[in-house]
Amino acid sequence: MTRAESFLAELTGGTFREWSQEVVTADPLAFGEEQAYATRLAELQADNPLAEAARVGFGTIGDHAVALVSSDYEFVAGTLGIAAAERVARAFGIATVSRRPVISICQSGGTRMQEGTPAFIKMLSIGAAISEHRQAGLPYLSYLMDPTMGGTLAALGTQGHLVWAAPGASISLTGPRIVEAVTGRPFPRDEISAEAGLRRGLVDDIVQPGELALRIAEWLDIVSPKVASPVISARPSVPAPAETQAQPPPDAWRSVIRSRARDRPSIESVIEASGAPLIEIRGDRAGSDDRNLLAGFTSLG
Repeated sequence: MTRAESFLAELTGGTFREWSQEVVTADPLAFGEEQAYATRLAELQADNPLAEAARVGFGTIGDHAVALVSSDYEFVAGTLGIAAAERVARAFGIATVSRRPVISICQSGGTRMQEGTPAFIKMLSIGAAISEHRQAGLPYLSYLMDPTMGGTLAALGTQGHLVWAAPGASISLTGPRIVEAVTGRPFPRDEISAEAGLRRGLVDDIVQPGELALRIAEWLDIVSPKVASPVISARPSVPAPAETQAQPPPDAWRSVIRSRARDRPSIESVIEASGAPLIEIRGDRAGSDDRNLLAGFTSLG
């Protein structure tokens, strides 16, 4: 069992069931290097011919049936090639049809260079599948582990409604060695840490791997409640005459004074008093975060 398989089993309480295993990597470009790509693939697939850098399937987290997408870093550094990207796109498509949230666990060196331009173009199918899932009103959370780089970060890792990261994870579109080779200067590794991403609004929270299942379940309880929505009558009742009478508008200045009252409860105090969890959204995903604004998910009442 790979570390990715073990992590998925722990995250889902042993309920994870993998599919799309028939989609496996070939060598589309007959890529030659010091050790031929085809030879490396054969070695990696010797024990499991269906092995691939993307693991996808169904599982349960808390009380919620979810679709899961996970990198397998032990297979070509978790890089997304043509087959791996196809698995990911299929996973989002199946999740959309079956009305399931998606949880992705990203740990990858990026797009698989040995498969060239076709692999990069295949990233577009992931973006399209995520867009359809989002338009269907379904939640998506991505969790970034160490490292999450390149095309995997761009196509999969940053697209979640929530983006969480493991402590100390390296998160970057371009790897430090490439930056150093181009600029000729040392690159400070703490600039691409998960903590730096949190400060700059690229990550919503730092979550320990051991706490991930509980935190995901809390979020899904809020955004995918099991309680059925109330049935809305096709014939709305006619309001009583008293309810139809025009009410005088409130005094504007009085409203301003009330909003500035020292004893006016803050939203934080209301949430704290309710005992409900607050799942924060941080930043603008473009490099900044304003702590004067509180945004997030919670459930009151």
